[in-house]
Amino acid sequence: MAQPVGAIAPGRRADITVLDADHPALIGRSSDDALDSWIFSGGNPCVKDVIVGGTHVVKDRVHIREEQVAKAFHAAVKRLTA
Repeated sequence: MAQPVGAIAPGRRADITVLDADHPALIGRSSDDALDSWIFSGGNPCVKDVIVGGTHVVKDRVHIREEQVAKAFHAAVKRLTA
């Protein structure tokens, strides 16, 4: 796809997920064990931060557009149930 990837460096795309090492599913695990625990038992609650294309989109478990999306969802439900 000819995207600038493959390294954390200026000009390269960076998509990063930061896991919470203190989450009960991850305590005492490292490397592949932590990854397995996240994927197969921990799920979303283990995710603390997400950076996409160098932009912090989830910070301390809150999406930057969470409020905006919630308002749009509530408006859509109102329209559908009116």
